[in-house]
Amino acid sequence: MKPFILVRIQVPEPRKIPRIREGFFLCYPLVMNTRFHNTYYALRHGESVSNRAGLIQSDLEQGQHESLGLTPLGKDQVLSTIVDAQIANLIDRSTLILSSPYTRCLETAQIVKEQIKAINPIQFDDRLRERDFGELNDQPIQSYQEVWDADKAGSAHPDHNVESATMVLHRVMSLIHELEKRYQDRTFLLVSHGDTLHILQAGILQKPAHLHQELPPLKNGE
Repeated sequence: MKPFILVRIQVPEPRKIPRIREGFFLCYPLVMNTRFHNTYYALRHGESVSNRAGLIQSDLEQGQHESLGLTPLGKDQVLSTIVDAQIANLIDRSTLILSSPYTRCLETAQIVKEQIKAINPIQFDDRLRERDFGELNDQPIQSYQEVWDADKAGSAHPDHNVESATMVLHRVMSLIHELEKRYQDRTFLLVSHGDTLHILQAGILQKPAHLHQELPPLKNGE
């Protein structure tokens, strides 16, 4: 059985792994006492139009609009990361790509599929969707900090109808458990969003989901 491995392509200092490229690194197995049948990597979408505009975009229907995809920089970020991952032999054409249905993730997944010449179609799963920021959708990204501060306090976010960190973790882990039942000895790339993957990382590290901001941030295309 294989450990759950989360990819962000920057080598942590305790590991004696050659640095791939400044700003990116390969994470070590996140939970030493938890074993999985498959290997999992994660990739945050590249810079999106909403990122460039400085706006929170978490609505599922709105997020699938074709105008809210990646910027040219975002596409370059994704391609650069995947090329480095290929050089490090992390993924290949047999890798199964699962993606959030948001356009920014769809375009990220398409870049990956084309670059690695994946033999399997991209699978889309709503459980990888962006965290629902409720009434803060379309608000300036400075509102993220309000949510993260409330996360640290263990808030369920009743004021703005924001999806709690615990709820995010439960839905993403339900996907992992489903994949564990269906597959064995496969490699998956999960294409998703900053908070979603950050909270998943916290859960795999056996940290309380609401303390996810204590971990290093996930940048676009990492």
